[in-house]
Amino acid sequence: MKIRSVIVLIVVLTWIIFSSGCLSEVKDVSLAAKGVKIATSGSNVSSIATRNAQGDSYYQNKAESIASAMDYQNPFVHNFALQQISRSHSGDYTIEQICDIWDAIRGKWTYVNDAAGMNYFTPASDTINNGLRGNCVDYAILNAAAIKSIGGSTRVVTVDSTSEPGHAYAEVLIGNSMAGTQPLLNEIGRRYHQKTIHYDLETTQDG
Repeated sequence: MKIRSVIVLIVVLTWIIFSSGCLSEVKDVSLAAKGVKIATSGSNVSSIATRNAQGDSYYQNKAESIASAMDYQNPFVHNFALQQISRSHSGDYTIEQICDIWDAIRGKWTYVNDAAGMNYFTPASDTINNGLRGNCVDYAILNAAAIKSIGGSTRVVTVDSTSEPGHAYAEVLIGNSMAGTQPLLNEIGRRYHQKTIHYDLETTQDG
């Protein structure tokens, strides 16, 4: 197996999991499309039953809706991202710029849950206009869009549960090998005083 990429989980980066209406455990991946990974949480049986009942089109439509909400090419989103980056971190795209954006959004965020049964994914630009208010998927979409607008490679991961409200978080690609990525993980650990940094490894078979 070759390590294809190393992805830091932005929301699980240190300690942020919204306690109301959000789950943090991803157990079973069901779709990856257009920068969105859909997952289900719960027993394998219930997860499979849910996917069969809703069909692949449900997940495809959800992925496309979230991808559309990541309006990173909107100048308003790009300008917002630029304003969050410290002058001391000027220059080319870096892990410090990623963290500056994440810190700014986290520090200003007001969690507001959607009404029961509401299935709306707020565009990142609207979330900025709303004063950084929304639920976990809105938070993830804004993080992913803002970082993508400065050159990052990001995606949103959602977790669907058969028994509880779902969860969403953003991921950002930070490297193509552990050797090259470890210094970045160390930097994240120093910045947030964390001994453990959660990350995801994407692997590919030797060709």
